Amino acid sequence: MSEFQDELRKFSTAIEQELEVRELAFPTVLELSTRIRQAAYDPDISVQQIADLIRIEPVVSARVVQMANSVMFRPGGGALVTGVPSAIARIGLLNVRTIALVVAMDQITDEKSSRPMRERAKLVWRHALDTGAWAYAFARQRRREMADAALFAGLLTQMGELYLLARVGRYPAVADNLMAFAEISQFWSGAVTSTILAKLDLPPEIVEAAVDASIAVPEGATWPPATVVSSISLARLLAQPEIAFDPKKRADRTAALDELHGRDMKPSLDEMLERVEPQREEILSVLRA
Repeated sequence: MSEFQDELRKFSTAIEQELEVRELAFPTVLELSTRIRQAAYDPDISVQQIADLIRIEPVVSARVVQMANSVMFRPGGGALVTGVPSAIARIGLLNVRTIALVVAMDQITDEKSSRPMRERAKLVWRHALDTGAWAYAFARQRRREMADAALFAGLLTQMGELYLLARVGRYPAVADNLMAFAEISQFWSGAVTSTILAKLDLPPEIVEAAVDASIAVPEGATWPPATVVSSISLARLLAQPEIAFDPKKRADRTAALDELHGRDMKPSLDEMLERVEPQREEILSVLRA
């Protein structure tokens, strides 16, 4: 057995065992996101106590304050906030979890692995950020609460592959073979994403939207996107950069976009994209800070 085959077997076995017991090695800030959710459902906990929890990770604290002071959350030029409790009150706990997730993924993409894997991780995460941003912008046309959920779920669409990219660094022979990793990722990423989302305890419809890697054209009945699921479905089609290795998936994506452009809809796809583009750019400026 070659070194590559031996490491490939060990890598697959390790992931399979983790999935079997539904225990993945989460980064600290993902665990933080879970603890924030648990705290949010405790009727006896205060905003100050949640703020103390967030301060465990200073980067998360800083980004929470930054989001609270962004144009999105003070559109009328309201007062700047300087403290974490005030920032939490302004943006809400779901957006706090979103920031914790963003910081975690930024750390994962900087994992010391092979250069091809680091570059792949950065591309995948950029795609997830853009998916979340588009989903947020579409859902924001409906209501703010739906937009926050669409942003968080959109960021999770590539969680499985990002987790595998972080783990493969322990298996250098596999990490040096990007095409082989792509096949592994295609096989395991859906199950890994599902396990992560179960850990985060998201609603079933959000789990379904984030896990399903197939390209689906939003149905006319949901045009413009009227739900978190349909917002993410459309966002997934538009998100850049393109990350599919499979030529068929690339072709399916192009065909789906061509079909949407050709539909007689009000508003048209181009009209809607022009309308929501500023909100997409606003949220991206916060996520990529």
